[in-house]
Parts: sequence; structure tokens; C-alpha cells
Amino acid sequence: MITIDQVKAAEIDRRAVPHEVSNFQARALLMNMPGSAAGRSLFQDVDDTLRAVGGLEWQAWEYTTIFPRNSQLIATLGAQLGLTDAQLDQMFIAAAAISA
Repeated sequence: MITIDQVKAAEIDRRAVPHEVSNFQARALLMNMPGSAAGRSLFQDVDDTLRAVGGLEWQAWEYTTIFPRNSQLIATLGAQLGLTDAQLDQMFIAAAAISA
């Protein structure tokens, strides 16, 4: 399981950050990261956040096949979850390494 502390501590080479990850890769990573409370995953936090927001953000979360790193959805979600750009970059690097 990847922790937020590991993400915070990671040194990031901007060239290593993928431009996008698949929906599967993003969800798999989030399911394996601890969430805001014991027994919760970050996936559950993201899902709850986007359900509450609704609209196009919810539709993108549910139906997109890829998540571009520079998308408004990622920026908004990162801000709502208190994640820095460096943390989001590290998460994209980790997600890109996941395969089905």
C-alpha cells in the first residue's frame, strides 16, 4: 500500500510524469492508498467527493477512459483533497506502473 507520506517524500523528475493514466490505473492506485479515516481508501474519498460535486466532474470520473495529468478534474480533485502538484505527479508516476 502506498502512503501519502511516501508520495510527499518522493523526488520527482518532471520528465517522468506521464501525460495521462488509464481509468483502471488511477482507480487501482487509489484503492491501494489509505483514505481519510481508518478502513477507508483514497478511492472512497475521491468517489464520495465527486458524487457530492456531481455534474461533469462526476461524469468524467465514472466514464472517462483516461485521466490527463493537466485536466481540470485532477486539479480540482487535488485541491479538494489537499494534495500538492508534486504529490499528484508522484501518484501519476505510480499509477502508470500498474498493469492489469
